Amino acid sequence: SFVSQIDGIQQFKFKPNSKLIITVKTSSVYYKTRLRYILETWFNLAPNYIYFVSDKLDPRLPIDLGNHFIYTKCGVTHQRSTLVCKLSVELEMFFQAKADWSCHFDDDNYVNIPNLINFLSDFNPDIPHYIGRISVGRRIKVIYRNQTIGFTFGTGGAGFCLSRWVVSKLFELAKNNITLLNVSNEIGTPDDVTLGFMI
Repeated sequence: SFVSQIDGIQQFKFKPNSKLIITVKTSSVYYKTRLRYILETWFNLAPNYIYFVSDKLDPRLPIDLGNHFIYTKCGVTHQRSTLVCKLSVELEMFFQAKADWSCHFDDDNYVNIPNLINFLSDFNPDIPHYIGRISVGRRIKVIYRNQTIGFTFGTGGAGFCLSRWVVSKLFELAKNNITLLNVSNEIGTPDDVTLGFMI
């Protein structure tokens, strides 16, 4: 498992082997603004595919999201530990869903769901695909297990999608205790950078 001590982690109810799962990372400080705007717009294009990952449940949400709202003990801040915790929850959801495609977006993104589905249909989910926007134009270098390693990564702020193959390989790493949290702590990078490094 990628995570532990997640409130509501058992609430997941996925259709097995679906085509797509989308997680949206949010925070209770944005429920009245960013989350509300998503619920009023692109959430309605594919409500069965979209899950929100946040820090606490709020009974004043405009609609009942049921098991599509996953609340965690990750915290409200924008610190590395909070971001890594929330992305770890998303990775756990991706593994449990076993969807062809697992996509992450932040709560300040607008997603054209029909275009996303059409775009992903051109790729085979059974081979390695890590689709997103490269954050910086140069390779990042980190020291991991006494080796200097260069890599690029897709910025979480722009959103990214992982093929089923990539998610299964990440889970294999997690079974060997090579988790997002452990690697992030070792190389000192935030959630999206660490994920890119692991991939």
